[in-house]
Amino acid sequence: MGGATTICPGQGCQCRYTACNATPCSGYRFTPEVIALTVRRYLRFRLGYADVAELLAEWGLHVDPSTVFAWVREFAALYARAGASTRPIGK
Repeated sequence: MGGATTICPGQGCQCRYTACNATPCSGYRFTPEVIALTVRRYLRFRLGYADVAELLAEWGLHVDPSTVFAWVREFAALYARAGASTRPIGK
């Protein structure tokens, strides 16, 4: 009833998700949008984990730097693949 099962492309986590829990971020306390924002800020601006946690605290989200580390470790590969160009540069 859950539909087709897909294996998460994260770094070896091998978790499975279906249309019912269609995001690799399922099961986390924060929404996928918060996790995505956190990981993208870390990757884009080369901030430290504590700096990203401090930014989130300014926005009213209290996240431990070790949580930021875990999210980056888990989801950075997803964003790197999504941001990779499929066209050759200069062509």
